[in-house]
Amino acid sequence: MPPFRIIVINESTSAADDHDLSSAEQAQREAIKSALQIGSEEIMNGKPFFGAEAKVEHDGEVLKRYVVSIGVSPLQ
Repeated sequence: MPPFRIIVINESTSAADDHDLSSAEQAQREAIKSALQIGSEEIMNGKPFFGAEAKVEHDGEVLKRYVVSIGVSPLQ
């Protein structure tokens, strides 16, 4: 199967990579996982909130789009 392009983008981050995966469902899980990994790094570096769009493309067509967000807030 031709590669799926996974794109994660927000106001400060832009990452795109091709993945040889056997199904669109695997590509969707990989897109969410990639966004969560980027967001986790941002949170660990002191940013209180991370939000991004994660897209899966195949043959130039957008198959799925997700909003992925992670936040941290102290409890009082």
